[in-house]
Amino acid sequence: MTAVRRDGSEFPVELAITRIPLDGPPSYTGFLRDITERKQSEEALGKARSELARVARATALGALTASIAHEVNQPLSGIITNASTCLRMLAADPPNVDGAARTARRTIRDGNRASDVITRLRALFSKKDATTEAVDLNETAREVIGPVVE
Repeated sequence: MTAVRRDGSEFPVELAITRIPLDGPPSYTGFLRDITERKQSEEALGKARSELARVARATALGALTASIAHEVNQPLSGIITNASTCLRMLAADPPNVDGAARTARRTIRDGNRASDVITRLRALFSKKDATTEAVDLNETAREVIGPVVE
């Protein structure tokens, strides 16, 4: 509810009306209370909550981005290391073809790990229904620990 000041400006008010006395002939009293400050405080609180929610979303997005970067960077570092090792093995005199082949297989494994991370991220953000699948905890632990050098 709003009221109008003498200068013509409107302001929010709260109206309270009470019957007095309660047991005699009906008579009423009432008052208007200017609630401008309360309304301004509520608006400021709403803005502060919105800003806090925005900061929380940005913080969560930053943490998610760092996690994704780590998950993708780990197999990519392995790919680079394996490729460098493979080149050194092939450049040796005589070339270590068996070692280069093992290193190439590790490179493929790490490339597949990076691809799996991207696939899981895409599934996370897709609108498909969640599915349940069996997980080999030993394989998951080995994946987290990282590749074992052969």
